Amino acid sequence: MNSALNFLQNFIKEIRKFNNIKRKEVVFPLMDKVRENSFSSLNVFRGMGEDSAAVLLNPSDPSEDTLVLITTDGIDEDFSTKLPWSAGFCAIMVCIDDIYACGGEAIAASCIISSDDPKKRDELMKGILDATHRFKVPLVRGHTAENSKNVGVSATIIGKIKKEDYISAGAAEPDDIVMIVADFDGKVGKSNKYHWDTITFKNSDELLKKRSVMNSIASLHLAHASKDISNGGIFGTLILMLQYSQVGAEINLELIKLPKLLVEMDYSELDFSKMFLTTAFLLAIPKKNCEKVSGLCKEHDMIGIQIGSITESKMLTFTYKGERAELVNIEDFIHEKK
Repeated sequence: MNSALNFLQNFIKEIRKFNNIKRKEVVFPLMDKVRENSFSSLNVFRGMGEDSAAVLLNPSDPSEDTLVLITTDGIDEDFSTKLPWSAGFCAIMVCIDDIYACGGEAIAASCIISSDDPKKRDELMKGILDATHRFKVPLVRGHTAENSKNVGVSATIIGKIKKEDYISAGAAEPDDIVMIVADFDGKVGKSNKYHWDTITFKNSDELLKKRSVMNSIASLHLAHASKDISNGGIFGTLILMLQYSQVGAEINLELIKLPKLLVEMDYSELDFSKMFLTTAFLLAIPKKNCEKVSGLCKEHDMIGIQIGSITESKMLTFTYKGERAELVNIEDFIHEKK
């Protein structure tokens, strides 16, 4: 077996068993159940499958041009127990990036904390409050479960965006370019080797300037689809986008570039692809818009990396030095645990 094919097959083997991707399989049956059984309303502009759902306040008014954005997320109990300040901070941060992923602006936050340990509750809240200042979003509501043996935190953030500017997570089209838009000025986080921290050592202005690249991309209508790169890494995020869009993709692994620090630390492309990349988004962009998006990335101190393209098939395929292999059939992935 030649070295290129061996690299490709090993890469695919490791990605297939990556737990943070495998965990995504449970999402699709739950969303199907919601779609089939939840009360439906004309107020819903975009719902399940979006990083931020979007609702209309008055759907009967054709002139209404502002969407209310809603997103919510919870932090793993083990992480919350070991690093409560970080968990509180992350609860706000991950929701903030959901709002930016569709091009929106955060307005307000709500949170829930639980623990029967007052010190842990205090640390959770300190992390939450620090994040509200760092991302300039007020905390306006919450709930405390002070008798719970579980240590946990979750947050909900509402935001807004013009209806015409909204970027869906499920609107990628064949021949779009798959681009990573990311902050390479970071360090490995203290929680684990797969956490790329671009947040904790930066001030509010820096954090918001970088994220506002998504506001510019949205207002100029340069992208068809977008998701923030979370704990599923690059390819966990891409699989979700492909399923929501009902398309496939071909990714050239030779195009994946790493931050200089990770190269110096001997991280591989495989390691990088598994990382939770804070301040990072995955976009599907029409070819004609790629140069403009790359220019906006530079203006906002971000990096734009083209790694492949969207295809009509339902397959996620990798290429490397002339070799080609399939990672996953999107339909098989989502039906595996039903």
